[in-house]
Amino acid sequence: MSSKQRVARNNPSPIVEEQSFMMSSSMLTAVDKVNESESAVKTAVTPMRWFVLFLFSCYVILQYFSWNIFGPISSSVKKTFHWNNTDISMLANWDTILFVIFSMQMYWLVQRNGLRITLLMSLSMMTIGAVFRCIPLKNDWAKWILNTGQIFNGLGGMLAQAAAPFLSSTWFPAKQRTTATAIASLSCPLGIAISHLIGPAFVPDLIIKNESNPFDEQNTASRLIMRTRIEYLMYLEFALSALLLFASIFCFRNKPPYPPSNSASFEKIKFKIGLVRLIKIKDFWLIMAVASSVTGVYSGWGAMLAVNLRGNGLDISQKECGLVGFITTMSSVFGGIMVGKLADRFNCRLKLIIVVLYSIASTTFLWITLICEKIAPFSRASVYISCIIGGFCINGSIPLLFELVVELTYPVPETVSIAFISVVNNLFAFIFLLILGIPNIGVSWMNWCLFAICIMSLGMLFFVSENYKRMKIDEKNQEIFEK
Repeated sequence: MSSKQRVARNNPSPIVEEQSFMMSSSMLTAVDKVNESESAVKTAVTPMRWFVLFLFSCYVILQYFSWNIFGPISSSVKKTFHWNNTDISMLANWDTILFVIFSMQMYWLVQRNGLRITLLMSLSMMTIGAVFRCIPLKNDWAKWILNTGQIFNGLGGMLAQAAAPFLSSTWFPAKQRTTATAIASLSCPLGIAISHLIGPAFVPDLIIKNESNPFDEQNTASRLIMRTRIEYLMYLEFALSALLLFASIFCFRNKPPYPPSNSASFEKIKFKIGLVRLIKIKDFWLIMAVASSVTGVYSGWGAMLAVNLRGNGLDISQKECGLVGFITTMSSVFGGIMVGKLADRFNCRLKLIIVVLYSIASTTFLWITLICEKIAPFSRASVYISCIIGGFCINGSIPLLFELVVELTYPVPETVSIAFISVVNNLFAFIFLLILGIPNIGVSWMNWCLFAICIMSLGMLFFVSENYKRMKIDEKNQEIFEK
């Protein structure tokens, strides 16, 4: 046995001790030197990784289903409870507000304790929120009940937004990381897609037959029926949340017996030190601006799709808007996973793929804008195709952006870099939804805003320098055992 093998056997991962915060720069230098070493590390992958990914993806799907559920049924909710667009947008905004305030603390817990504890905490919060929404909805307290439920759901949703790269690096080898990140992160739009399908199926569009007297006896009976349908939808959310919580308690593992790659075997640098180093990386600021602005604005735009299309006078019903949203996000989910697998094969071409996706998205959102402004001719097929292609490109780019950020900022932990981006992402979504609440502002600005953000982000991408630090480490000679 050579001396190098003995060192690798006796010291399977580098351990860096932090003496004080003032020694952060020297510690980081030591980490970098260890990362550049050529010592082989025993690694292994386990089939359990796919079940862990499945459970986490179910959590993400349910979280985004619960977050977006009121958007697709906004027309019926507003008529049932005498609400307006501001009330609907506030239900969606709690998630962004709470993420901005508490996300860094959550991802500090992820790095300290792993995914299991934080996932169980998140699912518990979601279940509590679902319990609140199961309280009978009377007009005088419906707003308080539903907002309280959304607050707890938001507290349980912080993990869903940025933990996908952490899970993929903990459980998956280098050649499967982007695919795993794609599956976990694209579960977000999948949850939104399901809400567009199930929401209008449970709660159809409420028709007020006598608009001059919306409080007459016939309209009151229609509202009572619609309120019952909304309550049934809330019961479904509770049942799914409780079921997933119990399944995760017994089945979700924190980490595999052996690291799946060289980089996964290394001890992570401290959260605070990683944050300090992160703000000094110029390319991180560029890619953060790109990822946060486009995904943040698009998430707000997608959540208010029914408000947007119907508010612009397009002849599309609430059910049709839900179908558009469902097809759009479903195509982006499966297409995004395919893009992720493609990126795993060409793992040093992430920036090029993102540029192509953003170019196509900019074109399609311009076309949607022209349709809503009555400049381009309206047709249902045109709206469907434009939304589908645009959603595919934006959502398909999310796992690629996450992986590119992790590569550019390595050895800063994934929890630090992705959480930072997600905070700014939520700020963009919050501002977007907040603007919608301004009286008499209308909805035509929503499409122009999304198109402008796509164009600006596309320009910024050309100034990002690619550097695949983590990939270079994982390409070194290593032993992989399938267990």
